Amino acid sequence: LYGLQRAGHGWGKKCEKCFFRLGYQKVAQSDEHTICIRPFKTKSGKTEQVLIVVYVDDFLVVGNRESAIIAHKEIEKALGFTPKDDYECEEFIGIQAQALEPMKDGCRRIIMHQTTYAQHLVDDFEKDHYGGKALRHVSTPSLARDEVGRSVPAYVPDLKATAQKHGGGLLWLCRGTRPDLCAAVTKITRRYTVWDRECDHLLYRI
Repeated sequence: LYGLQRAGHGWGKKCEKCFFRLGYQKVAQSDEHTICIRPFKTKSGKTEQVLIVVYVDDFLVVGNRESAIIAHKEIEKALGFTPKDDYECEEFIGIQAQALEPMKDGCRRIIMHQTTYAQHLVDDFEKDHYGGKALRHVSTPSLARDEVGRSVPAYVPDLKATAQKHGGGLLWLCRGTRPDLCAAVTKITRRYTVWDRECDHLLYRI
């Protein structure tokens, strides 16, 4: 699939046909054709909804554990996937899910975060520009007022050659769990063609 211009579209269409054949319906509130839902009956007789989300070259199944595993096995067989031994999803395209203790009313809670992915971005940056040495800590990703227009510190490397690589990684972090970084990251991604030392400084701080 990778590198083919219409691979994602073709995979989505293939999954869409498969899901409809198995009785799934497109989620009405979504513009995506690869987010589908279907009711399943559990052993206790309750009806539980199972949600399917397709991404890149795989899919994610969400719902009651019993029903979700049945759905997962059914789709694996229909699409020709190799069966899995474990159906727990601990990470989804860089987003981790951490289950918390149930609340008094019985509701289960999860925390979605990208700690491992964020650490990977930092490690990658340190490896590319500092030989693996740790970065200096900063209090905010944006430049302080008194730093704007001043000369960039010597410890900030020339990042023009790797700006798009690191900027792309940060965009996924923003979209996933760190919307507070959006303003700073968007600013640098708009300056790839007019990159200067101030951009180096801002990307370094992020």
